[in-house]
Amino acid sequence: MYGQNAVVVPDVVRQGLYTDFSSISSAKWTQESADVFRADFTIYKNKHSYMARYNRQGHWLEKKVEMEFARLPMSVIETIVQRFQNFKPTSSIRIEQRDQNTVFHVTLEKWQPGDEFRQTYSIDISPEGELLGTAEVQLERATGPAIKTPF
Repeated sequence: MYGQNAVVVPDVVRQGLYTDFSSISSAKWTQESADVFRADFTIYKNKHSYMARYNRQGHWLEKKVEMEFARLPMSVIETIVQRFQNFKPTSSIRIEQRDQNTVFHVTLEKWQPGDEFRQTYSIDISPEGELLGTAEVQLERATGPAIKTPF
């Protein structure tokens, strides 16, 4: 039922999105539950992909934006460089949730030509550089470039 193409988004929800992100012209909407609407869009000025969730009253619940690694806070970059020396970032996402602290979700990959396996880690870091969580996402045979996963 939810997530179908023909989503009727209440005006107050649309207004919430366009108030928070005034420079967008359109969004792809999905309804995730009876009270939660998701908007996916790109802001062409910075060419970043965004995702935002709103409740039926038009209040944002969660905002995610893909970011270039170099644009992360220096404390986040320093933690990654120190703790994951042989890894390179493949995606960086800033996550804001209502009534919670901002988190940076970074996917890292360790792979060199000639390596038999590729390791991919998913980590969460606070804006202050505190490592909040680490998970090894996969260990796979290194047969080509990594696949980037969306939100």
